[in-house]
Amino acid sequence: MINAQFKNLCREASLVLGVSDVEAFSLSGEICVEGVDIAAHFEEDLAPDRIFCYLDVGQIDNDSAAIRKLLTLNLASGSKADGVFALDATSGDALLVVHLLNPDGFDGQSMADSLCRHAARASAARELLV
Repeated sequence: MINAQFKNLCREASLVLGVSDVEAFSLSGEICVEGVDIAAHFEEDLAPDRIFCYLDVGQIDNDSAAIRKLLTLNLASGSKADGVFALDATSGDALLVVHLLNPDGFDGQSMADSLCRHAARASAARELLV
């Protein structure tokens, strides 16, 4: 995949998701899906075979019980391909980090479906953590 294809994929996914400004996602790499803020990054030179997605789960307490829950979610996911949970060092928010592999096989519908599926996981994690 190249940058132009990534931007077009973002536009197509925006259309499927019914976003009013279909250009915004392609320009900023940021979109809100089902109440979850998502940042999608594509690095043509470093990793042309994947799209990095960061889903904001929300602010969690900075105590051992909250961290333990976050780590338990990682253990339950069991797979890097299905995403891992992390803490944003700057904001302290919990994140679900997902690599969308082989984006050349994606179209707007499959990208939108993937974003929705991962947003649902982030929302479920939010219920447990926040």
